[in-house]
This record gives sequence, C-alpha cells and structure tokens, in this order.
Amino acid sequence: MNSHTKQKKKKQSSIFKKNLQGYLIPLIISSLIYTVVMIMGSEGLVVNLVLKSLDQTLQANLTVAANEIDTAFVSDAEEGDQQAYQRLLTQLNELKRQTNVENIYVLGKSGNDGHIIALSDTEENGSDYSFTKEMDRALAGETVVSDIYEDEFGVHKSIFMPVDGADAIIGLDMDASFINELNQQIIYIAIGLFLIVLILGSLFAYWMSKRISKPIVALAKYVEPLADGDFTKESLKVTSNDEIGALTTNVNTMVTELKGLIGQVSINSEQVAATSQQLYSSTEQTSSSISMINESIQEVATATNDQTSTIETISTEVENISHHLEDMKNRMKEVTTASSDTATISEKGSDVIGKAVKQMHTIHENVSESADVIQYLNESSNQINEIVSLITNIAGQTNLLALNASIEAARAGEHGKGFSVVAEEVRKLAEESASAANQISEKIIFIQEQSIKAVDSMSKGYEAVQKGITTVDEAGISFESIRKSVHNVANQIAVMETKIIDINNNGMRIATSLDNLTESSSEFSGHAQNVSAASEEQTAVMEEMVIATNTLTKMAVTLQEVVNKFKL
Repeated sequence: MNSHTKQKKKKQSSIFKKNLQGYLIPLIISSLIYTVVMIMGSEGLVVNLVLKSLDQTLQANLTVAANEIDTAFVSDAEEGDQQAYQRLLTQLNELKRQTNVENIYVLGKSGNDGHIIALSDTEENGSDYSFTKEMDRALAGETVVSDIYEDEFGVHKSIFMPVDGADAIIGLDMDASFINELNQQIIYIAIGLFLIVLILGSLFAYWMSKRISKPIVALAKYVEPLADGDFTKESLKVTSNDEIGALTTNVNTMVTELKGLIGQVSINSEQVAATSQQLYSSTEQTSSSISMINESIQEVATATNDQTSTIETISTEVENISHHLEDMKNRMKEVTTASSDTATISEKGSDVIGKAVKQMHTIHENVSESADVIQYLNESSNQINEIVSLITNIAGQTNLLALNASIEAARAGEHGKGFSVVAEEVRKLAEESASAANQISEKIIFIQEQSIKAVDSMSKGYEAVQKGITTVDEAGISFESIRKSVHNVANQIAVMETKIIDINNNGMRIATSLDNLTESSSEFSGHAQNVSAASEEQTAVMEEMVIATNTLTKMAVTLQEVVNKFKL
C-alpha cells in the first residue's frame, strides 16, 4: 500500500473521530457546566432555604430558651451554688427535649478563661472551654449564629446570646450533618445525571458520527482506487437525500464522465500515436525524396553546364565548317569559271589544243585541290557527326535525369509539384536538343553522302584529266571525248556548288540552333540552380518537420503510457 493510500485511510479514520469529538466535547462541556450550575444552585437552595430555615429554628429555640431559663440560676450556678446548678440543668434538659436540639448549654468567662456553667444531659460544671469568636461576640452583647462546623462530636450549627446580668452566654447546637448529607446527595445526583447524560450523549454521538461518517468513509474508499487509476468499480448507491447524498451523486456523475473522457483520450492518444508515426515515416520519406530530387537536380545542372560547354564547342566547330564551306564555294566558282573557259576553248578546236593541255594541268591542280577540300569536308562531317552523337547522348542523359526528377517529385506529392514542372521543362529541352541533334546528324549524313559522290566525281575527273594529259597528242581523235568530259565536269561542279551552298546554309542554321540551345541551356542551368537552392531549403524544412513529428510521436507515446495507467 502506497503512502497516498495510507494518507487516505488516516483521513477516513479522522473524520469519525473529529465528528465524534464535535459531539462529545460540547456535550461534556455543557454537562459539566450543567452539573456545576446544578450543584451551585442546589447549594444556593440549601443556603437560602434549609440553612435559613435552620437559622430561624435556632432563633426560635433560643427565644424559648431565653424565656425559660432563669438568669438568677445562671449567676448562682456560676458562683458554685449546686442547687441553682441543678435547677439550671433541669431547665436545660427540659428545653432540649422541647426544642429537639442537639445540645443546650450556658458558658461563662472569667478574664480570658472560658468554662462550662451547665450542659444538658451532662454533669459538667466548671469545666474549661475555649471560646470561639462567635462566643466572644455573643458575650459582648450580640446574638450570633455560627456557620456549620465539624468537631469530634459531629457536624453542628450553633446560636449564642448573652445572659443579662452575668458574664455568660446561652448556646444551642443543632445537628447539621443532614445538610452535608444533602449536599453530598445533590453532588451524587448531579454526577449521576452527568454520567447518564454523558453516556447517553456519547452513544448518540457515536451513532450519529457513525451515520454521518459511514457514507463519507464509503465515498473515500470508493475514490481511493480512482486516485490509482482504477475505474472498474461500480457506482456508489445513494442512501440519503442530504448533502452527502448529493455529493455521492455528483461523484458518481464525475466518475462516469471521467471514464468516458479517459476512454476517449485513450482512443485519441492511440490515433495520435499512429498518425504521428505515419507522419514521421512520410516526413522521413519525403525528406529522403527531396534529397534525391536535390541530388538529381544538381546532376542535371552539372550535366547542363557540360552540355552548354559541349554545345559551345560544337558551335565553334560549325562556324569553322561554315568558313571552310564558304572557301570551298568560292573555289567551286573558280572551278566553274575554269570549266566554262575549258568548254569554250574545246569548241575552238585544235588551234587551242596547246592551251588545252595547259588548261588540263590547271584542271588537274584544281581537281586535286577540290579533292583535298572534299576530303577535308568529309573528315569535318565525321567530326560533326561525333559531336552530334555526343549531343544526342547528353540529351538522352538529360531526359533520363528529368524523368527521374519527375518520378521523385511525384513521390513527394504536393511538395514536389514545383520540381515536377521544372523536370518537365528539362525533359522538353532535352527532347528538343535530341531532335535538333538528329536533324544535324541527318544533314551531316547527307553531306557525307554528297561528299562521297563528289569524291567519286573528282576521282573520275582526276582520271579523265590524267587520260587527257597522256592522250593530248591524240587530241584530234579524242577531242570530242575531252569536250564531253569537260562538260560533265562542269555539270558535276555546278551540282557540287549547289550542294556546297546548301551545306553552308544548313551549317548557318545549325550554328543558329546551337546558339539558341546554348542560351536555353544557360537559362535551364540558372533554373536548376534556383531549384537546387529551393530544394535545399525544403530539405531543411523537412528535417525540422522530422524532428517535430518525432517529438509528437514521443509525446503521443508518453500520453498513451499515462492513459494506460487507468483501468476502465
């Protein structure tokens, strides 16, 4: 049993004691006061009635004695006259029988010595006797009534009066023991009444205290397990309509409401614990997802920066190709002019055959240079194709990163909507980059095919020029064939010039697209940096939410532990 329960039991026992004391103390005090008042009142009655009546009786008897006693006998008896003494004694004995007093006597005093002159029913004469103050006062001329006094012969009350013509007094004693007995009886009766009242009052106080404290003790015992969290007991029965009954009813109502409240708190605490745990898990998952999104966005930003650098490099290469194509176009114009001149010369005939030989050498050189240029163009096309493949790979990686970012943003729910939009824009840019790269790749492939054709054509022209040089001496015979070959060369050169112009135009468009792509990549890189910063802030917020949800979970667990202490 804990100290709390001991304190409760101590309080329960003290209620009965205090209640009993509340009845007994006033009862004892009032009974004592009543007893004292009764005794004092009875003594007052004795003094005012009995003693007064006794005094009156003494006065009456003394008057009778004074009238009956012959003062001459007193004087003579004091002087030693035995006959006077006997007559005086006879009068005293007769008065004793008449008045029914205890003693009647005559006392005398010579100087300071007192003596008995005559005492009823005795033969004492001349015996010494000590005077009291009352006797001295009577000897001085007063009639004095003494207080009740006790000596070896009993309890008495006396009256004294002087004897005229002699230094003597007459005294009467009456038995006053009945007064003490009466006072004792009064005291015994008062004490008996006090004890009876005290016993009956104690029994009544015990019964009333038990009656009052019993429901309070029962209520305290009922409330005691409630303090320890045990609400399994049934409600108390209300046995009275007084304040204690109202208190019991209110306690029953309170316990019922507390049981409902604690039950609801228990249910709510379980729900809060489960919800907080789910929230904690979701917050951790969201924080992890945001961290992954942040890492993905940083990777996208890094890849975008790399893509921008690569695109800038490709743009530079495309500009170089454009310059080369411009040079090639100019040279092709020269070749076209030369071809036209050759055709004109071939029309003039054999008179210009010598010039034709020289022109064939010129054609040989130009064709050789053209072959070199076309070969260089083919190599540049291969380099551009590699760069385009790199762009395509970067665009594919960017598209994959954007797809991953979209997936992580979708996992984040409402918190990842912003990332989802940015990831979608990144994906679109990646798809546009891939599309542009594919277009470039198609153009490069087309240029390569045309370059191959040009190389083949130049090879044929080169072989034709070789044959023309070796067979120039046979110009007359093969002049017509040379003229046709020259025309074919001119036609091929015209076609190549057209292709080169197209290639140059496509190169310019590629350069413009690359510039736009560079700007888009730079802008996307800036957005990616902003998104990365925002995601870092969101990560910090989610970490705080993780801490808060963890604290909430601990509080919910603590609440459950507290609620589980109650038994419903």
